[in-house]
Amino acid sequence: MADERGKSMYDSAPFYDTYVCADGHHITIGSIEPQFYALLLQTLGLTDDADFASPQFDQAAWPKRRARLQAIFLTQPRAHWQALFEPTDVCFGAVLSPLEASQHPHMQARGVYNEQGGVLQAAPAPRFDGKAYDTPEACVAGAHTQQVLAEVAKGDASAVWR
Repeated sequence: MADERGKSMYDSAPFYDTYVCADGHHITIGSIEPQFYALLLQTLGLTDDADFASPQFDQAAWPKRRARLQAIFLTQPRAHWQALFEPTDVCFGAVLSPLEASQHPHMQARGVYNEQGGVLQAAPAPRFDGKAYDTPEACVAGAHTQQVLAEVAKGDASAVWR
């Protein structure tokens, strides 16, 4: 692994990155292993493309490949890429907003999000014992101001303002 930022496969490889789609949403690609990289190229119709002819780990080719992949992903909305990749073993994921993530069947089945007082929030974690825990409801901003100030001022909240 390279010490310098932007020089390792984890922060500069075109096959391990996030890309913007035509609708402004994002997808991630994580096709590090050769078989998944080959499948990515096959699914995108790039197996015979000259820009992808050299070995996967040819770092000199990475900037051009990243630019090509970005140009490709900009041609279609995220839903198109989801429909294309989800039936395959391409290492891919849609980048979801918090609201989208809360509505995802995987997250719903695990109770990762809940709603308290009309506000969507992450459930307490970790839950190693499999139990669901209540999420404490947040108080109104400023509800404990005087109490906190009194603690800071050793019992006299008004002393803080002098």
